[in-house]
Amino acid sequence: MSNTSIIDLLSIVRDRLHSEMVRELSARGYSSLAPSHTMLLMRLQGQDGQTMMALADQIGRDKSTVTALVKKLLALSLVRTEKDAQDQRVTRVFLTDAGRSLRTDLDAATHKLTSQIFQGFNWEDRKSLSHLLERILENL
Repeated sequence: MSNTSIIDLLSIVRDRLHSEMVRELSARGYSSLAPSHTMLLMRLQGQDGQTMMALADQIGRDKSTVTALVKKLLALSLVRTEKDAQDQRVTRVFLTDAGRSLRTDLDAATHKLTSQIFQGFNWEDRKSLSHLLERILENL
């Protein structure tokens, strides 16, 4: 193993992934979106109408950060919010038609980046890496 610590490697990988995703989004005409925005949009593509807290849990951010991300997506008319019918303190987030229309481009950008990072990896390598990263996340 090199002198680079695992924490340094994880930080470098995170920074490069972020830069590559920003580049991919810009190339597709979405320079106003950050990778954090795309994470929220992808989660809503899977299940629309989620609460802010559920989204925060899924993307590993605190509620105040998700609130700021959602405000930006609201300004871009990609999402809309509604108060929960049973609990008015809870806000649910829904994709607009414009937000739903991004799915193909977001899927393509994600697929391209995933293909790039796993080039030369076999299926077992990918499963092992995923498992190890999940364990690291659980430990934090």
